[in-house]
Amino acid sequence: MVSSAYRGDFEEAGINSYATLISNYETGELTAEDLINAAIETGELSPGAMEDESYVEAVDNQLDALTNS
Repeated sequence: MVSSAYRGDFEEAGINSYATLISNYETGELTAEDLINAAIETGELSPGAMEDESYVEAVDNQLDALTNS
C-alpha cells in the first residue's frame, strides 16, 4: 500500500505522491492512519484495517523505511 501511495494511487483521496509524500510524513502532516483511511476511502482496504494495530504499525514502519531510503 505504501508503494501504491508513493506512485500516486491515492492522490484522489488527498495523499500526495513521491517526494511530497515523504516530506509530509517526515513533518507529521501524513500518518499511517491517514494513508490507511485513504485506502479505505478508495476501496483498497476494508474499514477493519484501521482497527488492526499490527497493520497500522506495519504501514508506519514502511513509511519510515521509505523516508530512510
